[in-house]
Amino acid sequence: MAYTLVLQNRTAKDARTITIPVEIIRNFIDGSDHDKLWEYFERVSSNIESELPIHDKTWLEAIVNWVPDGGLAMTEIARWLKLARRVSTLDGTRETGNFTLSDYQVNLIWSRLKDPRFKLRVMAPQFVDFMLHFQDITGKHFEDEDPDDAPA
Repeated sequence: MAYTLVLQNRTAKDARTITIPVEIIRNFIDGSDHDKLWEYFERVSSNIESELPIHDKTWLEAIVNWVPDGGLAMTEIARWLKLARRVSTLDGTRETGNFTLSDYQVNLIWSRLKDPRFKLRVMAPQFVDFMLHFQDITGKHFEDEDPDDAPA
């Protein structure tokens, strides 16, 4: 069976969470150009008072490319290679677009989401919307989750 996610820019009015890709921060730190990091932060944080869109590609990349402290064996990483390549080639600038996952890929993602080592430091509203969409499309649910008939 195939599952088609509708990837999109998700907004959260008055969000207090800023998502900055780790690679951007590393580049600034490695280059010792702290002024550019501050300029980037000011530009991004100035949008907090309005709607700040974050594309679903951000969340898929975070899930697919995650490696726990201490790393993973190549035999484990190999299972993710094709999906990681597909996700990396997604156009995160498009407003919406379909992304089809196989049963294998959905189960791979779900196993990672359920891995006790996979942890969030902040739960952005855009991530919540993405996860609820993923769960709705795939029918996957966490054991301790509110039942479907609970008020949202």
